[in-house]
Amino acid sequence: IDQFFRSSPLLILPLLFPINMDLLFLQFGLIFYCYGVYLHCGYEHSFISPHNGFINTSFQHYAHHARSSMNTPYHCGFFFKIWDQLFGTTYPESKGCFCAECARKNGERTLEEFKKINIPDYTILMKPGFWMTWDTLKIVAKE
Repeated sequence: IDQFFRSSPLLILPLLFPINMDLLFLQFGLIFYCYGVYLHCGYEHSFISPHNGFINTSFQHYAHHARSSMNTPYHCGFFFKIWDQLFGTTYPESKGCFCAECARKNGERTLEEFKKINIPDYTILMKPGFWMTWDTLKIVAKE
């Protein structure tokens, strides 16, 4: 249902007024591509709270992947929270909120806590020699 409503501007807008279909598809693709990137970036922006009542944020998408299982799907709607609220797939408040906003309020996301994290040096991944070796070009027969 969410996908139907998400794609409805492609049907409704041309019926209401003349519109260039190429621009319509470009605009539609850019908006939802950018929104998809936002959902998958894993960063909870401060301009939209995960506790808002209307739009899914990257927190809901993270909860969908991190806390859902086969028998307990959470946050299955793409854009609007109404679908999760109607079908009972929101993450239960009784289990406690683990969003960044609540974690900051509880003092769990501080600079001191971040400095305790051991961050590996990923600069080696930027060197072509890491990815391209003579072994990369070898064709090895399976036994």
